Amino acid sequence: MAELLKFAMITAFVAAPVFAWLNYRLVKDDKRHKLTAGMNVLAILGLVYLIGFTVLFLFDLGGAFENFK
Repeated sequence: MAELLKFAMITAFVAAPVFAWLNYRLVKDDKRHKLTAGMNVLAILGLVYLIGFTVLFLFDLGGAFENFK
């Protein structure tokens, strides 16, 4: 059961930025509903946030932070 939970957690962390990017491209390419400059900046900052935490998660999963524990 623990292995299944670990698999689900890893999959969710890695898939979240991918789905966020797909959603951003879908909304950005819509001609009827244009993003304002502020919403565009917030969307990009959200993507950077998700990608950053995904990279940190993968580094931690790979044991890169073992010396700090």
